[in-house]
Amino acid sequence: DYTPSSFYGKIFAMVWMVTATGLLSTSFGALLEALIAMRKEQMFERNIWESISTSNNVAEKVSKGLTSRADFILYSMQQMGVITSSQIDSMSEKYDILVSSMESGGGVDGPLDAA
Repeated sequence: DYTPSSFYGKIFAMVWMVTATGLLSTSFGALLEALIAMRKEQMFERNIWESISTSNNVAEKVSKGLTSRADFILYSMQQMGVITSSQIDSMSEKYDILVSSMESGGGVDGPLDAA
C-alpha cells in the first residue's frame, strides 16, 4: 500500500479520488440510462406488434380475414392510443359531408368549413 508523503502528493491523491469517483458514477448513470431507454423501446415495439396481431385476429373474426388498409390503420392507431374513437367519428362525419357535397356538385371548401 502506498501513501503519499508530500503535501502536493496528498492534494493530488484527494483530487484524483474525487474525480475518479465522480467519473465512475457518471459512467454508471449513463449506462443505466441507455439500458432503460433500450428497454422502453423494446416495450414500445412489443406493444405495437401485440396491437397489430390483435387487430389481425379481429379482422379474421369480423370479415374472414379481409379488411381494408384504412380500417386496419384506424384500428391499429386506436389500439395504440394515438387517436380516439371520437376523433375517428369526427373524421367519418367530415368524409360523409365531403362525399355528399361532391355528389351534389358542390365545392369542397364550403361544407368542410361549416363542419
